[in-house]
Amino acid sequence: MKSLGEIAVTAQRNRRIKKILSTHFGKGKVRVRGHGADWVVKIDTAPTSVERKRELESKVWELIDGSNIGLSGGYSIDF
Repeated sequence: MKSLGEIAVTAQRNRRIKKILSTHFGKGKVRVRGHGADWVVKIDTAPTSVERKRELESKVWELIDGSNIGLSGGYSIDF
């Protein structure tokens, strides 16, 4: 079970992820949900092809990596 400090750090990190991705994908289009080691970044957009989905996933990781957010645990991306 996580301590209150760990929960606060996770919540703060998820808010930062949401803020960073919202600047690219639009306000209200990004949600970060999960528990334990399983987290999902949900972006309200519909890729038109597998190639476009890969491009969007790459952009998400580029934005997150460029933000210096230390991610721990497993995050997945859902469109």
